[in-house]
Amino acid sequence: MRVQHHPILPSRTQKDIAFYFNGQVIKGIEGDTVASALWASGIRALRVTEKAGNGRGIFCGIGHCYDCRIYQEHFGMVRACITPIQERHRFFSEEGGLDNCK
Repeated sequence: MRVQHHPILPSRTQKDIAFYFNGQVIKGIEGDTVASALWASGIRALRVTEKAGNGRGIFCGIGHCYDCRIYQEHFGMVRACITPIQERHRFFSEEGGLDNCK
């Protein structure tokens, strides 16, 4: 699920970065956003809707909407599509962390 060689964009470093999503260790590549690292790992639903409980993923992908909002430990709600991954940071589908995730 990654572009390995692109004719225009420069190559990125391939430094692996481990972070957590809902308690699960996810590996991304330096420069990934949370959403792109989760997508590359096969995780499409970032949260569930409040009313119906339907899975929500990336909608705009450029930070204009809040469909990809997730909770970052010690920081609060962030947009996964524009938040870069950082080593050992913890993210959750819902505010309050793992105890509140469905």
